[in-house]
This record gives sequence, structure tokens and C-alpha cells, in this order.
Amino acid sequence: MLKESQKLRFIDALRGYAILAVILGHVAQNGAPLNSDLGNILLVRGDRGVQLFFIVSAMTLFYSFNVSKEVRPFSAKDFFIRRFFRLAPMFYIGIVYFSFQKFHQGQSVYNFDNIFSMLSAFAFMQSAHPYWVSGLVPGGWSISVEFQFYLLLPFLFYFIRNQKQAFNLFLFSIILRVGLQSILLSHPFVSNPWYWQSFLIYYLPNQFPTFTIGIFLYFFIFKDESKSEFNSWQLIILIAILLFQSASASNLLIPENISVSLLLGVIVWIFAKYNNRILVNPIINFIGKISFSLYLVHFAVVYWLNYLHIFDLFQNTYVNFINKVFTTTVISVGLSNLFYNLIEVPFQKIGLRLINHKSKVAKAN
Repeated sequence: MLKESQKLRFIDALRGYAILAVILGHVAQNGAPLNSDLGNILLVRGDRGVQLFFIVSAMTLFYSFNVSKEVRPFSAKDFFIRRFFRLAPMFYIGIVYFSFQKFHQGQSVYNFDNIFSMLSAFAFMQSAHPYWVSGLVPGGWSISVEFQFYLLLPFLFYFIRNQKQAFNLFLFSIILRVGLQSILLSHPFVSNPWYWQSFLIYYLPNQFPTFTIGIFLYFFIFKDESKSEFNSWQLIILIAILLFQSASASNLLIPENISVSLLLGVIVWIFAKYNNRILVNPIINFIGKISFSLYLVHFAVVYWLNYLHIFDLFQNTYVNFINKVFTTTVISVGLSNLFYNLIEVPFQKIGLRLINHKSKVAKAN
């Protein structure tokens, strides 16, 4: 069993590495940074840091639920109030800002499609429709998926009580995803193939297996159930999936986002088990603490640095890339620290005050 201080240290560090990987990928996507196909592929795939966010989120939410239920009974209303005030204030500022950025880019903001896209973002439903998923807020699909996952959590808290059930949930999520993908690939709801393919990548069922890995890791790491025996049919299903995947040229069963998530799950376990002081250090922990604001802010920083031609100052592509990453990260961290202290923390306190006030009113009645 891990101590609370250890949990906080390695969790914040993982968030820090996740957001740095995302920044690395998004900076790389603004141009081929290195004269190496392998280097370009590795850097552009830094956006898989989002999968690490999903794993860590699911794991820590289950941790928080099981710790808090020892103090007071679980309240779905309190949970959603806390989650809303955790995400919404900064995200809503992002919606307003990126509307301005679109206007600055010369794009129409107030046409019919963009208004619906904006409303979907406010409702955290950006990833629920093919025409919204790549909409107003860059990277907003992941925040939308995260919030939709929250809607499932009261049920998951109730039904998933141990490691075996968590493993069953992972298998179920794989089977559910395959079934839906098979149907939806054959029967698209929209005529534009690019929108439909993007939707099938970003919508919740395609990302849900990643969250289930985080749930499994909660029981594996924090509940000390690593010696639990799995049922034979569970192992048979898993082996069958892996054999089919290896024998098939298709990635229908285990696409890249899930295979990367499995690898990231191993990395999370290593961080939790060893808690290395070099990898888990105050700098990366600080970056992890402000990672939500940093996720939104860095998109804007990359845009303005490109617009002002701050990038590509040198002839050497390696030096240029280092300059891109360093400049983006430093400016984004500075701005995100301000947003964290001026927006995130105060609104989280407002959420807690609402929960406490509701509790006092309930006791008085």
C-alpha cells in the first residue's frame, strides 16, 4: 500500500510528463523538425500523452472515491459539482479565447455550424458528433471524453470493486469497441469520410479501454491485489484477442491508442513501484500540477509564436526544434501558473464551498 505523499508525488510527475509529451507532439506537428523519419514519427506521436492523462485520471478518481467513502457516503451530486468546477472555468475561458483566435485567423465564428460547435463545447459534448469533434477548442475532444467518462463513474464505482472486475471491464470495453467500430465503419452517419474517421478515433467508446486500464491499475497498485488469480475464461479471452491481433493485419481489436495505453500502464506501475527521485522531482511535479491549464494554453502559445515568426530562427533543424519546444514550454508554463492560481484554485474552492453549504442545509433540514 502506498503512502499518500508517495501517491501525490508520482501522480503529479506522470501528469507532468504527459503534458510535456503533448507539447512535444504539437510543436512537432507545426513542421518536420528533424531530418529523420523515425525522429519525426516519435515526436509527432507525443500526443499520446493524452492516453496517459486518461489512465492517471481513472486511477486517481477511483483512489479518491475509495478514500472519501470512508469519511462520508458517496454523493453523485457532490462528485459532479467538484468535477465541473475542476474543468469548466478554465475550459470556458478557452472557448471564449479560441473563438477570438478563429476570428483573428479570418474564420467566421458566428455561422450556424460554429454556434452548434460552441454549444457542444460548453456542454462537454465536442467528441459526441462528427462535425464537432475537431471543433472550436484545439484538443477539446479529450476534455469532452474525460467529462463523458465522469458520467459513467457513479455506476463504475458501484459495480467495479476489485481487480478481477476491473479486468472484466477492460475485456468488455475491447469487445464493445470492436462491435461498435464494425457497425459504424459500415454505416457512417455523415457523408464526409474525414469527419467520420476522426469521430471514430476520438469518441468515448474508442478511448474507454484506456480508462479501464487506469481503473485496473488502481486495484493493482493501491489495493495490493497483485497476487489475485484470474478466472481461466478471462485469460482465454485475452489470449484469443492477442492471437487474433497478431494473426491479422487489421488493428480492429487493438488499435494504436490501446496498444500505447497498455505500454503506458506498465510505465505507470513502474513509477508507482519505484518512485525514482530523479524522474519524480519538484520541477516535473509542478508542471503536472498546472497541466490542465497548460494543456489549453500551449495551443495558443504555439499559434502566436508561429504568427510572430518566433520559430525557425536558425538554419539547423535540430536547434530550431529545441528552440520551438523550449520557448513554447517556458511561456506556456508561466501563463499556466497564473491561470492555475487565478482561475483553477479559486473556482475549485467555490465548488467545495457549494458542497459544504449543501451538506449543512441538508443537516439543518
